[in-house]
Amino acid sequence: MSGEKEKKDKFENLPPIPRKLIKPTGDGTNLTYNLTRRLGCGGFAVVYEAEEEETGRNVALKCISKIRFNDDSKFKRKIMSEIEIHRNLNNENIIDFLGVFQDDDYIYITLELCTKGNLLEYLRKDPPFSEKKTSQIVKLMLNALIYLHSNGIIHHDVKLQNFLINEMAQLKLCDFGLSLNMNRKRKHHHSSICGTPGYISPEIVQREKIITAAVDIWALGVCTFLMLTAKQPFHHGDRQETYQNIKDINYKWPKTPLVSDVAKSFIEAIFQKDPSKRPTASELLNHPFITNNEGDNEDENLNAKRYNGWYEESSIPASSSSIPEDEPDTNINVNNTAPIVRLPQNAVKMWCDYTSKYGLAYILYNGQYGAVFNDNTQLAMDSQTRYVQYYSGPNVKTHQTYYYRDIDFSPVKKKMIIIQRLAQELKKCSQLPDVNQSDDSTDSTENVYQIELPRVKSWHKSQEGILFRFNNKDIQANFKDKTKIFLQSNTKTLFYVSGDSTVQLPITDLTDHTKYHEIRTHFYYVKKMVKEMNV
Repeated sequence: MSGEKEKKDKFENLPPIPRKLIKPTGDGTNLTYNLTRRLGCGGFAVVYEAEEEETGRNVALKCISKIRFNDDSKFKRKIMSEIEIHRNLNNENIIDFLGVFQDDDYIYITLELCTKGNLLEYLRKDPPFSEKKTSQIVKLMLNALIYLHSNGIIHHDVKLQNFLINEMAQLKLCDFGLSLNMNRKRKHHHSSICGTPGYISPEIVQREKIITAAVDIWALGVCTFLMLTAKQPFHHGDRQETYQNIKDINYKWPKTPLVSDVAKSFIEAIFQKDPSKRPTASELLNHPFITNNEGDNEDENLNAKRYNGWYEESSIPASSSSIPEDEPDTNINVNNTAPIVRLPQNAVKMWCDYTSKYGLAYILYNGQYGAVFNDNTQLAMDSQTRYVQYYSGPNVKTHQTYYYRDIDFSPVKKKMIIIQRLAQELKKCSQLPDVNQSDDSTDSTENVYQIELPRVKSWHKSQEGILFRFNNKDIQANFKDKTKIFLQSNTKTLFYVSGDSTVQLPITDLTDHTKYHEIRTHFYYVKKMVKEMNV
């Protein structure tokens, strides 16, 4: 039986998890979590994506069964230690611990949801990484380790799978199930080998009594080697041979890709059998491999500013053929599947400013067209260009419907011709798929044409960009730096587009001034543009 099937079968024998969970809060109110989809499982735990009903935000919910609590005090201590360690951490490169609660069957840990997968998945899309990208990523990993070690915490399971990527493309270290607190008086040692085989250090293989932060440094070296070469340095098909390679520090640099001497020296400094001879995370931060690769982003793409140079979206599917993955331990990855976030269908896909002659013309993501003319009249045209809805002014709530089959009798014939011509140009440029045409003669009623089409009600240009206000009170801003913000009025949701990535979050999340600096900056400009529009 495969490891994954064993995990699944083991979990299916556990008590069912309610699809709706209630967490009491200190002020007497409750938080409600609606479980949406399972992200992964392992050991006696499963992770779901869940929506926090009161705020609308999505979180990762780690559900840990209590089935072993009564007859396995060591397991209970392990879970309590994981919670105690993680809840006290606060670093930009460590996954956010949001809370914990329990019922009779489970302990539930709410965590930051990371939607872009993990580093191993990212590496598999286009292996190996360049030295510059590897250096930039390692610097972020070191930032997490410096924080942990300075606070007396050994992670004890550093690996690519445990570095997740959130919606802002920030690197986040997760899974503190094996972590140790060096501030406790008792010495940390294991009678058995703990960790993931390819990443563990010689002293763990040899069951040394004392465990130090140097185990994390060793694992960081394995991560770096993997990113530079797309190969595990000590991996062997037989686990005991893997352990022997680790004890002997038996690894070879592949002929391709070529790795610089500076990068090799970084790895060699780490792969020391004596843990006391390995550099600390702070010392590695000053290694030429890190310092020589600081500076401008190597890829001048749309995502450069947003992703600080190391992360870029890829449409290439992840492949596991060239990078072996060690058997996982009892720890689990809380985010394996990345949901795709898109702008609402009534958002403006493309627009053209023809105010020198006509006004503003646009096409929406749903394929519908529209125009705001210089005389403040408006037209909304269906995606199949069969009819238009005409508004005689910006504050007029009712519309008149005119059909192209009767265009010769329309009082707004000229405007219908203008928008039809502009729609053809917009369609060519927008690359939206064709909408299936239907035969009007088959319609038994034309009531469907009376349903109000989404449309831009007003718009405003400023030095920051252009603002659109829709008939349903939604707002969209397209900025000159190619980013976009879309504010959904009825759900109080914000969409932020930068490059090929779209982030969705409740507007209330912007009150947290420790996060979303870039989004909050653009949101400030949206409010400024709205104010200018209303003057």
